[in-house]
Amino acid sequence: MQITVEISFYPLHQSFGSQILEFVRYLQGHSELEVKTNSMSTQISGDFDTVMERVTSALKQGFSSEIKTVAVMKIFNEGLQLEWLNLSL
Repeated sequence: MQITVEISFYPLHQSFGSQILEFVRYLQGHSELEVKTNSMSTQISGDFDTVMERVTSALKQGFSSEIKTVAVMKIFNEGLQLEWLNLSL
């Protein structure tokens, strides 16, 4: 089954930029997934198990720092066309 996850990752710290970039780059590190970003969120499309494993790992890594962090997610039960959402980092 193909899914799309939209996730916004918010480290609650002054130097939040590097942590967000690290989070997104981790998600981009899997060639089977389509990962697109915009100024508000990151969208990940692919096989259900692969997407959920990668998102879970990214969240675990992001939450393991001492910085308080918030993540907001939406999960769609199909793969979406994400071409119009791309914003290079």
